[in-house]
Amino acid sequence: MNQTEWIKKFEEQDCYWFHSGNPKKPHAELTSGKHSNGFFNSSKIIENPVICEQVCQALIDELDLEAPFPGKVFGVALGAIELSYEFGRQLSCLRGYTEPSIIDGIKFMMPKRFSIIEGDIFLPIEDVLTTGESIRNMIYTIEGMGGVITDKIAVILNRSGRSKFAGKKIVALINQFMEIWSPSDCPLCNQGSIALRPKANWKALLE
Repeated sequence: MNQTEWIKKFEEQDCYWFHSGNPKKPHAELTSGKHSNGFFNSSKIIENPVICEQVCQALIDELDLEAPFPGKVFGVALGAIELSYEFGRQLSCLRGYTEPSIIDGIKFMMPKRFSIIEGDIFLPIEDVLTTGESIRNMIYTIEGMGGVITDKIAVILNRSGRSKFAGKKIVALINQFMEIWSPSDCPLCNQGSIALRPKANWKALLE
């Protein structure tokens, strides 16, 4: 499927929404408290094994990978844990994920439950790429432990507006830049649009 078809499929699953530009329509208030003109609820993909399988297969095709993959697939907790499992299943390879860990007051994404062997190849995956800080942190950690990162990053939705990140090509089913603003700088608020938490007000966003 092409990007338009994936958007339609995700809309049917009530997990993809993008603002029309009409200031009378509400916009999204994110968990961070910031506002946005777009939202993607990857939980709707993860909770449906059939769609999760389809999404991962499509990304594997886009990446031009064949089984068995001569490396490991690593995701960022929490969103990409299940994705890493499905990638590993389809590619007949090992998989894992990194978790947040605070060391000397600094947040790191650490592979707490998995070993990193020097020279091992790692394919990073993520459900949604926004600022990319979590996956950047994961890449930094794995490389610091001797792992080798592939030249591509796999994501379902790339909302960052970038085609590359940390020197790696972003391979996504959907590339759709979605703005993020602080409430005081939100242009949609300034035009009279109301900010709503998407998961609790999904129908209101779609009206």
